[in-house]
Amino acid sequence: MSRKQQFCPPLFEFPAQSIGWNDVHLFHSWNSSYDTIWAFDFVCYNEQLCDSETVTIQFAKITEPTKLLSCQKTHKLELKVTDPLTRSNQIESVRILFSKICAIGVHDVGYDCSQSNQFRCGKKCISKHRLVDGLRDCTSLTDELYNDTCSLKDRDRIKCTFTFIGKNDTKCVNLIWVNKINGGIPCVERKKKTPHFPTICDGYVEYEEIVDGEINTDETHCENWLCDNSYTRCDGIWNCRNGADEVRCPRLYCNGIDQHPCISPTDGQIKCLSISQAGDGVVDCLGGADERQLCRRSSVALIDYIVGSYHCLNKQSNGKQINQG
Repeated sequence: MSRKQQFCPPLFEFPAQSIGWNDVHLFHSWNSSYDTIWAFDFVCYNEQLCDSETVTIQFAKITEPTKLLSCQKTHKLELKVTDPLTRSNQIESVRILFSKICAIGVHDVGYDCSQSNQFRCGKKCISKHRLVDGLRDCTSLTDELYNDTCSLKDRDRIKCTFTFIGKNDTKCVNLIWVNKINGGIPCVERKKKTPHFPTICDGYVEYEEIVDGEINTDETHCENWLCDNSYTRCDGIWNCRNGADEVRCPRLYCNGIDQHPCISPTDGQIKCLSISQAGDGVVDCLGGADERQLCRRSSVALIDYIVGSYHCLNKQSNGKQINQG
């Protein structure tokens, strides 16, 4: 006789309490199979609160003998196996599953999910944002089989075409799903990328869209863009072509005036160059420091940031970029 049979009843609960999500309990049996990966044999729950496809047995709660729990064999549940396969990780897998298929409380079971953003999912209501997102929330899979997703007008969806048994089906699917499978779905439209504030009018085209029949980019109408603002001022980076956002900054040279420190390419002396001469296409400072657009690239190697890049004045170099040192 095993120690389990010697000290425990044929079916017993351990731990002797809910594992933390409604009435979800773990039960062990004398007849445990040693070839199973699970540390417990049955998961029992309140069938009033949780969806269930099949019920293996019913068992009375230890704390409330008049209340019966519905139980399923652990290996028949759709539990995600985690690594390492510790008991605590297995319990967490049960919690994750039942947080999806159980209502929060008894008062929610009879709720009609009548709000415009709600969808009935078995014993509970879920947000319509969770429809067709690649994650199963309903045991019946109705959340993933929902057909009318394009009518939801959800900004986080794109229209995609699937082929199933020779028939094309178009749905508006959640971006979570599309991103998760790495674009493996042939989508007829792509989510428009929103330009990042710091990259607007920075000299590189990273975003474009057609507005009134014309192509507009994040570099369109930059003459109206205030490049000298509270976000760009005195951060050490020229956001304006003439570096107007980097003058009158606290520094050793040319402090408090509309001029930039400049090393003369002829005598190597430091001077102050007016912003009217910066970004005008004429190199006045060593390395073209006043004409920074000459050596700009959309992709610069890390070593270029560390060492620095210069514009060569030698006519034989054809004005190409060379590195310091």
